[in-house]
Parts: sequence; structure tokens; C-alpha cells
Amino acid sequence: MGKDAYCEIPAFVSRANCTNCLTTTEIMKPLHRISFEEAHCASCDELLQLTTFDRITSNASDVLEQTLSSLGIPPLEILRAQTPDWRTQYLELTGDSVDFPFSI
Repeated sequence: MGKDAYCEIPAFVSRANCTNCLTTTEIMKPLHRISFEEAHCASCDELLQLTTFDRITSNASDVLEQTLSSLGIPPLEILRAQTPDWRTQYLELTGDSVDFPFSI
């Protein structure tokens, strides 16, 4: 697809910033796995401002080192990859199928 292609993933949090006490914390976990308590500053208990992304690009080196599971991508998922000119391909993650001994 080319170097400008990207793959869409569920919303992922890379860091959290407290606008009150100005602390920054690296989180690196899917948004749906962030608890109510984790969304608050450990120092001052203010609600944190989360930095999220939902695309993996070829220059996202910190994300490319993560496993699919740690990115919140479930087994046997189908992901969409797309180019800036809207060419699209769907990626079926069938490598997990050996862990699921049933047929559809």
C-alpha cells in the first residue's frame, strides 16, 4: 500500500497530562482499559487530559514495538488499512485461529 498508508485501531492512550499540577505520565494502553481512577491525577486528583490516537503509521516507532493485544486489538480482528488517496484494504488477523479450535 505504500509508506503513507495507515492502519486503524481502537482508541489508544499514549500519555496523560495534568493541567493543574503539570505532571505528565506515559500510559500506553487502550482507552477502554483506562479506569475512572486512572483518569485522575495521582498528585492532585484532577481529571487528566489524555493524548490518544487511532491510527498506526510507518513512523510510529513506539507503537510498532507493542503487541496487537497490548494495543487493544482482539484475536481474529479485521483491521482497515488505508492510504491518503482512500485506497483501502482489510486485514484479517487469522494467525490467532490456532487458539480457537472451532469453525464457522
